[in-house]
Amino acid sequence: MDLLQPIRVFARHRALLDDGPHERRAILARWRASRVAATTR
Repeated sequence: MDLLQPIRVFARHRALLDDGPHERRAILARWRASRVAATTR
């Protein structure tokens, strides 16, 4: 069990919150685009 794992997860969520909605939307759009690219290949 990695004791630092919860801290890393928390830090990642904090980073997402701090980035704000615009950054999150960009990340979501990029993720969705990569998913589509992977399925259409």
